[in-house]
Amino acid sequence: MSGGRESLRPILGAVGLVLLWFGVLAIPLVEITTCTQGSEDAWLGSLFIYTPLSGIVVVLAWIGSTRRSWARWLSLPLVPLVPWAGSVAWKYLVGVTIERNHVCAVHSGEMAFNSYPSSWIVALWAPVQFCFLIAVIWSAIRFWRAGS
Repeated sequence: MSGGRESLRPILGAVGLVLLWFGVLAIPLVEITTCTQGSEDAWLGSLFIYTPLSGIVVVLAWIGSTRRSWARWLSLPLVPLVPWAGSVAWKYLVGVTIERNHVCAVHSGEMAFNSYPSSWIVALWAPVQFCFLIAVIWSAIRFWRAGS
């Protein structure tokens, strides 16, 4: 019985790592929105849909890639993606979470968006993304150490 599960581990790990790239990429892609009338939908959708799915993907990658040398190579695309995603999340951490600006004001640079109502939960977007990125970095370090 455990042999069947053991044969699924590499598949789960490979799928998890590839999906992890997209989970990290989803952070900067939130900026493709237009912010029509101060809409926070892209950030809220990312927070409630993409982030939980990305957390599941981290777990899949962890389960499937222990002691697999190929995991380190599949984690290489994360090297440019994580800093890019981190810089985007940092912009919103400072602008929205700390300075309390509207996400669209930070996104577009138009401070007129600060007159629009803002939901309190959107201020959690950047801290949650940083927690996800820390899990991704920790995973990548684990893959590189386990593959030796």
